[in-house]
Amino acid sequence: MTPAEFQVQVGRLSETFGKNAYGSERIALIWKEVSLLSNETFIRIVDRFVGELRQAPLLPDFREAASKEREQLWGQKKQEERVTAKEFESAFSRDDTSMIASAIIKRITADLTDAEWESVLRMLDNLSKTGPRAKCTRCQDTGALFARRKGDVCGDHAFRCDCPAGERNRSASARWNFSMLKNFEVCS
Repeated sequence: MTPAEFQVQVGRLSETFGKNAYGSERIALIWKEVSLLSNETFIRIVDRFVGELRQAPLLPDFREAASKEREQLWGQKKQEERVTAKEFESAFSRDDTSMIASAIIKRITADLTDAEWESVLRMLDNLSKTGPRAKCTRCQDTGALFARRKGDVCGDHAFRCDCPAGERNRSASARWNFSMLKNFEVCS
């Protein structure tokens, strides 16, 4: 909110509760308290004061109203984040979600090189193209995936995928795990 927008609302309060209710010092204290609020939020607060109070609201009234508004906005934001998280969760299998979280943590802690991160991003791109809970994005529910050593043009290696289908696969192939991205890249 800008100082000009604030002054418009203080004018509304002065008209309603009297010119003497808000001296310059009181206005300065109220500004400190509400300056970080959006103009729309402050208008809602002033609307409530004009419509509900019989006496001029004081600094504690502004604090309480601002706190309630912040709490309401926080609740809305929290709900939006919860919906986003559920959409993310439903879009990927549990193994994919675990792999993504692990990769992000490793990237933050500098345990993943740029090349490994690029490989993870390519895998995420492939995950996003398969659609919600379609199949395991690495093995397409076959239980087996193919990877090649980084830098090799040919010479794919077979692994048991780390998804539930890979758990059911009883082949003698090595079990794929995320740390193998250091030496291998998954073949499409």
